[in-house]
Amino acid sequence: MMRNIVLIAVAFTALPVLFCNADPIPLYLDLELLQLDNPPFRLEGQVMVPLEEFSRYLGATVDYGRIMGQKLIRWAQGIALLPGDYLYAKDGIYYIALADIITLIGASLHQIDNAYHVRVEPVFLKTIAVDITGITLRFDSFLPVAPKGIEEDLLVLRFYNCRITPEIERRIDLDEGKIRYVTIHALSQRVVEVQIQLRVPAHMRSKAFLAEGFFSVQLLFDQDQLAKTEIRERIGPHIQHHEIMRDFGWGNVRVNYLYIADWRNHFRLVPVVSDNGIGELSSLTEMARRYGAVAAINANFFDTATGVPVGLLIKEGTVLSINHSRRAALGIDFFGRLTFFRPKVALFLRHRDEKISITAVNRPMRDNEIVVYTPGYAGPISRPLDGLYRIITLRHGRVASIRDSQFITAEQEAYLIVAAGDSKRYLRDLQVGDMARIGFALDPADPFITDAVSAGPLLISDGVVALDLELEAFSPGSPLVIRRTDRSLIAVDWLGGLIFLTVNYANFADLITILNALPVRVQHAMAFDGGHSSSMVLLDSAIYREFSRGGRVAVGLILVPLNR
Repeated sequence: MMRNIVLIAVAFTALPVLFCNADPIPLYLDLELLQLDNPPFRLEGQVMVPLEEFSRYLGATVDYGRIMGQKLIRWAQGIALLPGDYLYAKDGIYYIALADIITLIGASLHQIDNAYHVRVEPVFLKTIAVDITGITLRFDSFLPVAPKGIEEDLLVLRFYNCRITPEIERRIDLDEGKIRYVTIHALSQRVVEVQIQLRVPAHMRSKAFLAEGFFSVQLLFDQDQLAKTEIRERIGPHIQHHEIMRDFGWGNVRVNYLYIADWRNHFRLVPVVSDNGIGELSSLTEMARRYGAVAAINANFFDTATGVPVGLLIKEGTVLSINHSRRAALGIDFFGRLTFFRPKVALFLRHRDEKISITAVNRPMRDNEIVVYTPGYAGPISRPLDGLYRIITLRHGRVASIRDSQFITAEQEAYLIVAAGDSKRYLRDLQVGDMARIGFALDPADPFITDAVSAGPLLISDGVVALDLELEAFSPGSPLVIRRTDRSLIAVDWLGGLIFLTVNYANFADLITILNALPVRVQHAMAFDGGHSSSMVLLDSAIYREFSRGGRVAVGLILVPLNR
């Protein structure tokens, strides 16, 4: 879906506190005086209007979610991100200059004396369909909708910047089903109210779908199901964004997920780390933007003290971190196929006909270990040990240098193989100039896997619940397992669809409940790091929208077009 995208630069960064509100400022929309709960006022020569309340009358919504710390405004022709310091806060309400919001949305403004007249193109309610299960309203473009009254058997909705086409029936009566009747009437030139009278109290589930030149709202009523609201939005030809607000039985939950149909024919999945190397953290948005990704989700756990990833991480055939016990991992093979499994990895140095076992990769040394450090590693290397380290530098598949030292310095373009204590004897036969390379083997074996990320636990395997905390070395009573917080996961369905999902309030077991409630049947699913790390980003035309916590992460999993 093509839309106009605007990223607003800061026009006034420090508005003075002085304002004047002595004289009312008449504000008209299509010759109709607007009665705002938060009236406009003058500030240093500018007329300030309440951002959320006034935008609604112009056909725009304002999202105060955690999207890069900014306010997201959406209207029929586009979306825009406003920096927080672009707005003025008064008594807990955000205000914006009238001229700025008019210019942004593409409306017209005309001043006569002290009055301001606004003109904006309306959205039309084109059709309404009512049956025994619910009601569907179809519009020719996006518009704001807000509930204005919810009782056990009566629901009142208001649609802003809306007009009714002449063919719309103003009252629809039903002889059976949950709905007794529906009435539609205009409260003003641009506000339409819909009242739904039910025969018996029922839970409502709502869905919204947005595409170019089309917007629909569907309300379904059921006596047995929990309340649910769903918004669906198509982003380009292959990606659909879903936002679900629902009480799953443990409280109100917000789920955001991306569904990418037939994804392997259009995209590839790529693990990425901070541009500053292993041991540094970056925002997921920064990672996605650097590689031109259309979507991304956070992946591995990481050590909060060092920034080093925890769990299996393989990138382009190079192991950057080894697995923790048999925690779930996502393998990506040479052909782009995915494997959800619980692997163990054996890392080794191949020298002549010998395989020398390597203890770990990219983490601080311990005594009697051999640890390899990949090019660009930025995390800590050594802890105080008695004696000297044996340090071998590998460049282009050959031993470039060998030295014994108490000091270890990371290399930007070479591998370091470092041995301590008794393990130094395993490296005594290596000579400068020898051919040597670092290899790995997975159990279960899959020679085609070139990339992998890990976190866990595995949630669903071949359509069956696969949660096994003991096998993956999770403590069943730990906060990591049972605490309800932000969570991230990846899944695939049986039809070749890919799912990125974040939820704001769930534990590991809850994730399975959420997956089972999706409209597609999930084949495989695993959890990623949660809490402050939980993050998902989506490229919506030229702007990256961020969902969930959006903290800095060690590893991201990005979705990149095949032609990039």
